[in-house]
Amino acid sequence: MQQKAHARTILFLSNGYGEDTVGARIAQSVQALAGSRLRPVAFPIVGAGDPYRLVGIPVIGPRAHLPSGGFGYLNIRNAVKDVLAGSVGMALRQLQFAWRHRDEWDAVVGVGDKVSLHLNHRILRKPMIWVAIAYSIRCVPPGGRFGHPWLWRPVLDEEIEAFVRDAETRAALEAMGYPCPYVGSPMRDGLDPNPAVRRKVEVALQASGWDGSSPVVALLPGSRKDAFLNLRHQLEVFRILHSQSGGHVAGIVAWAPPDAGGALTDALREGGWELQGGARRCDREWRAARGEGVAVPAHAGKKGPAVPIVREAFPEVLDVCSIVLGQAGTAVKQAAGLGKPAVTFPGAGTQATPRFLTVQARLLRGAVTVSDPVPEAVAREVMAILSDPERYQAMAEVGRRLMGEPGATDAIARRIVERFAF
Repeated sequence: MQQKAHARTILFLSNGYGEDTVGARIAQSVQALAGSRLRPVAFPIVGAGDPYRLVGIPVIGPRAHLPSGGFGYLNIRNAVKDVLAGSVGMALRQLQFAWRHRDEWDAVVGVGDKVSLHLNHRILRKPMIWVAIAYSIRCVPPGGRFGHPWLWRPVLDEEIEAFVRDAETRAALEAMGYPCPYVGSPMRDGLDPNPAVRRKVEVALQASGWDGSSPVVALLPGSRKDAFLNLRHQLEVFRILHSQSGGHVAGIVAWAPPDAGGALTDALREGGWELQGGARRCDREWRAARGEGVAVPAHAGKKGPAVPIVREAFPEVLDVCSIVLGQAGTAVKQAAGLGKPAVTFPGAGTQATPRFLTVQARLLRGAVTVSDPVPEAVAREVMAILSDPERYQAMAEVGRRLMGEPGATDAIARRIVERFAF
C-alpha cells in the first residue's frame, strides 16, 4: 500500500495589516490549488495576524501591537515609542523563535518589505518566494537611488524568487541585475463586492439619510491604533462637507481595528460625536449589515449628519462610494486601483506622517491629493474634485492604470504550488 505524502509546510511572513491581508489571500489560494499537499502557516511580524485567522490559516510566533503599528522607521518619535514599548525584546524573541523552529518549515513566502527577505536569507535559509508589495521605483524622488544595491543582494540567491508590484520596478531591478517577474499587484485582488453585503451597506446609508444619488464619501481611517485618532478628524471634515453641500453628500466608514473595551465610543466622544446603535436609526436589516453603529454629532439632534460605521464590508464600501477620504496605506492604494480619487492629509498618529504621504503621493501620481491638515482645507479639496468632472476622471484613470489589473494573487499562488508542492 502506497504511503500518503507528507504535507509540506509553507511559512508566510508579513509585516502589517495590509501585508497580512495580501498574504492571507495568497495562502487561501494556495490551499485551494494544492489541497493537502501544502500547509500554510502565518508568522505576522507586526500585529496579531487577524486576516490570516479570518480565513483559517494558523498563526504562530510571538507578536504584539507596537505603538507605531510597524512605522517606527518614519521618524525618531515613532522609533522611541516602539523601543519603550519593548520592540527590541519582541524582535529578539521573534528571531529566537525563527531560529528554534526553522526546521519545521519547508519553504517561505514573504509579503511586504525586506524584513522577511533578510530574515529568511540570514536565519531560515529556505527556498522563498518574496512578494515585494512595499517597494516601487515610483516612490523614489527625482535623482534618488532605489535603495543601496547591497540591500537587494539576497534577490540574487537562486533559492529566492521575487514578485514586484509594478512594471517600472521590474525594469529598475533588471537594470541593476536583479531579474524579478511582474504579474500584477495582489492589492488589486479580493475587491469584488458581494451583492448581498453591498445591499446592506446601501441600507445603512439610506437609513442615515442617503437619497441614493448623492455622492458617497468613504472614510478610511486605517487598520492600526491610529484609526481612532484619524476617524475623529475625518468625521470633522465630513461634517463640514455635509454643511457646505446642504446635506447632498453621504459618508460611510470602513472600520477595521478591533474595538476593545469600547475604544471606538470613547474616541468618538472625544471628537464631539456619539455612537448610536444601528437598530435605532436603521431598519431591521442593520443587524446583519456588519454595523458597528452610526456616528452622529453630539447634541446636534436630527440636523446633524449621520455616518454609518461598518466592518468587513470594505469592497462594498469602495463599490458604492464616489471618493475616498483616507489616511491608510493599502486601503488607499486599493481605492485608487478601483478608480476612486483619494484625498489624504497628515494625521496625529504614527502612520500618516508628511513623509509617508509624500511617498504615497509619488506612488499614486495624481490619483491621490495630499491636503493641509486643516478640516476646512480638506473639505474644500474633496468638494473641488467632486465638482470637477474632468479632474475626477483624470484621477480615476491614473489610479486604475498605476495599480493594474487584478489576478496577481492567483498567479503568485500558482507559482508557489508549482515550486513547492512536489
